[in-house]
Amino acid sequence: DCIQISFKAPGKEDIILSLLAKEVANRELDKNKINGCLNADPLGELSIKGSDKPEILINFNKLADLLKSSSKKFPLLRSLSVNGSIFHQSGTSVVQELGFSISKMVEYISRLKETGLEIDEIASQIQFNFSTGSNYFMEIAKIRAARILYANIINAYDAKSEVSKKVFIHANTSEWNQTIYDPYTNILRGTTESMSAVLGGVNSLSVSP
Repeated sequence: DCIQISFKAPGKEDIILSLLAKEVANRELDKNKINGCLNADPLGELSIKGSDKPEILINFNKLADLLKSSSKKFPLLRSLSVNGSIFHQSGTSVVQELGFSISKMVEYISRLKETGLEIDEIASQIQFNFSTGSNYFMEIAKIRAARILYANIINAYDAKSEVSKKVFIHANTSEWNQTIYDPYTNILRGTTESMSAVLGGVNSLSVSP
């Protein structure tokens, strides 16, 4: 209940949520202090693995149930991850990573609203995950632009809560541009990438080894 705790278990988020609820109850912790993310991102998994039958992999009704259950059990725990890192690690530009991520977020919102969820319910469960690369100032701009674009889109959906317009952003330093021959270069890259993320205003940061 003192630090954020996040998981990455594609397709198993409901099981993770159930186990977490049992653990919190056993330890008699305050559920209102549990913070973190379950990182459900079925569209991201589809982007990575591909499929000739995407409708089998992505069940938006199940995803909606996860969001409702998570919100009820742990008000501060986010369930839905809009993972832009997969685009960055595939070699996209800063603009492409941001554009694809925003597009994916809009798809989630549209599909989840079709299940009956309100925009404020959805927005409270969203977390952006980005990777920061070596393009120092552009990466700072990317994080700041993401917040502006997110707020504008949520506002366009007529969100009632101002809190809904403030997105949680997690960042991790780039992996695809690291070299096996010069670890000192990797250290320098990791340093500038971390600075970009922090100055851009991320909520949390992971530095890749």
